[in-house]
Amino acid sequence: MGIRGLYSYIQEFADASLAWHKLRNCKLVIDGNNLAHEIYGNSPGINPAFGGDYDKYAVYIENFFNKLSECNVDPIVIMDGGYPMMRNKFKTVYSRLTDQMDTCRKINPDNQDSMKVFPIMARSVFVFTIHKLGVRVLQADFEADDEIVVVAKELGAYVLSNDSDFYLFDVPFILLHSVNMKHVQKEQIKGGKISKFIPCYRFDTEKFCKITGVRRELIPLLAPLLGNDYFNPKCMLPFYKSIFHLRPNSKKISARKKVIISVLRWLANQDGTPDDIINKVLEMV
Repeated sequence: MGIRGLYSYIQEFADASLAWHKLRNCKLVIDGNNLAHEIYGNSPGINPAFGGDYDKYAVYIENFFNKLSECNVDPIVIMDGGYPMMRNKFKTVYSRLTDQMDTCRKINPDNQDSMKVFPIMARSVFVFTIHKLGVRVLQADFEADDEIVVVAKELGAYVLSNDSDFYLFDVPFILLHSVNMKHVQKEQIKGGKISKFIPCYRFDTEKFCKITGVRRELIPLLAPLLGNDYFNPKCMLPFYKSIFHLRPNSKKISARKKVIISVLRWLANQDGTPDDIINKVLEMV
């Protein structure tokens, strides 16, 4: 999921748009599928080659949400539903499922640390466990990104995910991989009370706009201009060729990052509404 290369671009060229943040005393809308995979894939001691280790997985899930509760964070988890029958998306889903099946055939006790697999019952264990904890769980009809954004805006909540699509939505976005759940920290606040918080990084759209020069209302256009699961970037090659311009000393930059840099520079120099710019791009492809 997400826009390929955008996360690494921000880490390398726009890291000033990532602000250190204390997660506490707030509502948090969580990308459920993303979190389920993140906890399973990054928790020590879980051995997928031995039946999934679902009991250990459930303990890690409980620990995660208990720490959110310690910091007075009110979570709402939204899970993906089915996949729409769209040609480009179907190809992506089919490719991922094929890769997962291939991994399942190859995984064994010797290589399980280096091979990522999400067992078939892991999603059910995740949902059952958070239900047991009393956490609100919703399921979208299809991919949950749009619903996550709508709920977050309605509640004035933060979004928690690793999906780079959320860089493009005008919502407070916390990077899941930056959340340090191992060390819930404490500090004294007004009145001498002790307040707990979880250190993390929040994406600041305003800072990103200042760094790139792109107007805030044009940020969502990066999805179709750079390509995602629903939009094949190959059809944009004429557009990329017409706007491509980097200095000769940029050879060490990957081809994908060159595309991202060129698109951002081009977009920063555009006037008019998003519709005007879309029409301009269509004339170039």
